[in-house]
Amino acid sequence: MGRSYRHRVLLVFLSIIVIAQISIFVAVLETTRENVMQSAAQELQLGQRVFSRLLQSRGERLAASVNVLSQDDSFKKAVAVNDGATLDSLLANHGARVNADLTMLIDRQNRTIATIGTGDEARKSFIFPFTGLLDPTAEKTPAGKTDTEVAATKQSVAEPLAEEPTITEQTITGEAAETEAPEPAYNQYVSEELMASSYVTLDEHAYQVTLSPIFSPKWIGWVSLGFEIDDALARDIRSLTSLEVTFFKGDSANLELVASTLPEEARTQLRQTARAGWKTDGPASAIWQVLLGDEEYITTVKSFSRTNIDLKAVLQTSVTSAMAPYNELKFQLFTIFLVTIVSSVLLAIALSRGITQPVQILVNAARRIQQGHYDEAIRLDRKDDLGELAKTLNGMQDGIAEREDRILYQSSHDALTGLPNRAAVDRQLTKAIEHASATDTSFAVLLMDLNRFKEINDTLGHQIGDQVLIETARRLTYCSREKDTVARLGGDEFLLIAEIEDTEAAKVIIRRFQEELEKPFIIDDINIHMEVCLGMSIYDEHGKNIEDLLRRADIAMYDAKDALSRWAIYQSGQEEEHLRKLALVNDLHQAIREDHLFVHYQPKLLFDSTEETLPRVEALVRWQHPERGMIPPDEFIALAEKAGNIRPLTEWVLREVVEQIVSWKSQGLEVNVAVNLSALDLMDADLPETIEALLASRGLTSENLTIEITESAIMMDARQAGFVLQKLKDLGLRLAIDDFGTGHASLAQLKRLPVDELKIDKSFVTNMSDNPDDQIIVRSTIELGHNMGLEVIAEGVETMQCWSLLKSYQCNMAQGFLFSKPLPPDEIFAWLNEQPETVGGVA
Repeated sequence: MGRSYRHRVLLVFLSIIVIAQISIFVAVLETTRENVMQSAAQELQLGQRVFSRLLQSRGERLAASVNVLSQDDSFKKAVAVNDGATLDSLLANHGARVNADLTMLIDRQNRTIATIGTGDEARKSFIFPFTGLLDPTAEKTPAGKTDTEVAATKQSVAEPLAEEPTITEQTITGEAAETEAPEPAYNQYVSEELMASSYVTLDEHAYQVTLSPIFSPKWIGWVSLGFEIDDALARDIRSLTSLEVTFFKGDSANLELVASTLPEEARTQLRQTARAGWKTDGPASAIWQVLLGDEEYITTVKSFSRTNIDLKAVLQTSVTSAMAPYNELKFQLFTIFLVTIVSSVLLAIALSRGITQPVQILVNAARRIQQGHYDEAIRLDRKDDLGELAKTLNGMQDGIAEREDRILYQSSHDALTGLPNRAAVDRQLTKAIEHASATDTSFAVLLMDLNRFKEINDTLGHQIGDQVLIETARRLTYCSREKDTVARLGGDEFLLIAEIEDTEAAKVIIRRFQEELEKPFIIDDINIHMEVCLGMSIYDEHGKNIEDLLRRADIAMYDAKDALSRWAIYQSGQEEEHLRKLALVNDLHQAIREDHLFVHYQPKLLFDSTEETLPRVEALVRWQHPERGMIPPDEFIALAEKAGNIRPLTEWVLREVVEQIVSWKSQGLEVNVAVNLSALDLMDADLPETIEALLASRGLTSENLTIEITESAIMMDARQAGFVLQKLKDLGLRLAIDDFGTGHASLAQLKRLPVDELKIDKSFVTNMSDNPDDQIIVRSTIELGHNMGLEVIAEGVETMQCWSLLKSYQCNMAQGFLFSKPLPPDEIFAWLNEQPETVGGVA
């Protein structure tokens, strides 16, 4: 860590210096290069002007020379008499005086009479290869004249111009004429002032040529002088302009190098670049950068488009050479850069040592704290911030040690009761298993929870509930032995690990705990009676690992709840039954999704057959399992409630019932169907909207549906149940309380509910004819319902004696096997259509 911090200090110093030096280095180089480029561009532009002036000067020299020759009397006389020897001598002498590389004499038929410097004496009597120069109407620049003067000359000769005769390919290529060539029509426009100047090629050479007519006194021919454009000319131009000069002829597709001052390798590269489409056809003022080998040039191109040739001059100045004097500056800058870096490293090392040494001490202390060693104080006697940091770390490690002890305790103990928690239980069970295995002993795992604890929280408040839990923990600890472990797993669930000799000893422990826990809890002057439910598993009879022991104790506890008993010890086969129920939960989910359930309907009969009302039936869902056969509704509905599948089941039943009502209605039977809702359905605030939308989607009204709710469902959450029931009532639905008499609803709660019917539970009705107590309960319930303005329905009517008693008690409706068992839709349809006026012979 210390080295890392030292490295960071070094990195900061070096980064600052390196960034600054690089910035300076780059800025100087860029500025230098920019200045060099500007200077080179200026040099290139100046050289271009000198280049143009040089070529113009050569043209003027040619024009003056050719003009002197054309005015020489002896020359005119020799031309007039066609004195070949004299002409050759005069042409050679005159050309030598001006260092002309090409001299030609041309007659009126454009044939060459004499040539000097062509390298081919046999060229006499051939057609002059540059016939365009002989045409006064052709575009050419007389040497020494301005463009304005040229334009005036062209205009003066163009007005009387007749149609120009066609020049054949044979004439252009210079082959000898087999017949006397006709005189060109444009000869009539030749005047003494006419002079032509251009750039031409001959025998793969390029020339700057000037042409002048000869009059003696009439026009008798032409005389031409020319300077060759070669490497010597290019070198002369370079000596005057300091530019590299290269001449090309032809267009971009057929570009050929004529002369150049570049080395051979650079010439080849430039020619390849130009042929590949380099900007040789751009504007004359354009400047480009070109790389030839390791040499960088800025370049411009000057074009000379005249007569039979497209000539271009490429002018270049070397940026690399211009930058050469600055290489020493770059070396000096680089040297300064390296010296600065080295100095910075040495300085940073010296500074980092003074900074990082106390930091290293603090880092080592932090590592000790990280490893959990808090007993060694940090000794750093400084008055600065690092000294203060050392003091802070000393205080921090003391605080960490204290908090770690507290956190360690909290991680293994319940915050409310102070008992060990689930994490501690796993460790204690591991120790108990190891001890029991080593000593061949046994121990019991006892799970318990408090019945109706949620009601205490809801009615008396969470503060009272917490006090109940604390008192429960105290009593469990009081009843347990020192070697036992009492823990709280969460909520109202507690656990005991107790060493036992046999099953009878385990039962003694259970009874002791039950007796203690079922004593009244007096909290804030409130006398609270608690009921507990206990389940036990025993090592190694019921399991040899933590998971098996806890799971089977839990199974035993819930088996005790289902059996309404106070305690249970795990019995062989209970886990299989538990697994069976889990499998049924999964199968039920699939049965709901794939419509494997079906609905039967049981009729309700009115005692007063004259009352006009819709026939009434109750929908009862059935499940024929493909492997396990018929599953009782009480079983799979309870499983659906526990597994959270009750809402999909309820929605399926509602859809099925609504579709059946629509089907019966299409057959002329209007009916009211009662559907049972679970206690958990009343917790769904959206249920009324779901039912309303379902009825509306099939065109039904609220008269077609009755909702039945058990008394115990209402007690689960009276406030929420009342809210949902009121919304259902607002839809116009009939509401009935099912299984009345088995729950704990008070008359005050019953009065506040918006219900229409009471259904007396069949446990009071079925045997009432033989049980006077049941008769009293049934009669009292009927009178209570009537006094509250409710209709009363008796379930479980199986005998005529029961029917007669209910009729005498003025019960409104009856339902039971005396009339009909639950029937499939087709059979109940037929039964309802019969509409018997009497049942069993009794009116």
